[in-house]
Amino acid sequence: MTCDELVRSLDTPNKAEWRATVHELLTSLPVSRDALLRGMLDDKPMVRAGCAAALDHADQNDIVEEALRLAARDQDARVRNMALHSLSCAPCKPDGCLVDDSVAILVDALLNDPTIRNRRRVAGELMWGQHGRTPEITAAFTQILADDTDQKLRHRAASYLASTELPREGRHYGEWRRVHGARVAVLELLEN
Repeated sequence: MTCDELVRSLDTPNKAEWRATVHELLTSLPVSRDALLRGMLDDKPMVRAGCAAALDHADQNDIVEEALRLAARDQDARVRNMALHSLSCAPCKPDGCLVDDSVAILVDALLNDPTIRNRRRVAGELMWGQHGRTPEITAAFTQILADDTDQKLRHRAASYLASTELPREGRHYGEWRRVHGARVAVLELLEN
């Protein structure tokens, strides 16, 4: 099969076949890159999601990054989920580098993605400071505590804010975890 044929075959309800095809496309990089980029424009969501997943392992350049940025705002939640991961997962990148505005894209998804599942996933991605403790991330988590009613999202926001207020700084994990847990509980109660 050509790379374009593989991309078209992503439109399958069989999850095992879909995963195998994504794997074949990502192991075919950089040869499959152009077919994956064309697939990002396909009218079928499973094709776009699979292409976004495979592009996670592509060398990042302006063209790949722009395709993933657009996919992060796709109408389909699965496409957005794959694109958000691809924009934010440094270990998957051949050079270990993220796009410059990945934090801004994640914060936007954290606050505005229409599905709670994607918002929770992004909160989990950000809550332990994997992408730093920027003022934008802190403001987003503060806004979630002030305005959001989803308990999982609120807990992740409180965990982030508590770990910012009470850094571990060499404390024994068990000791820090007790103090951190108490602060999380207080934050969850105060802000709602």
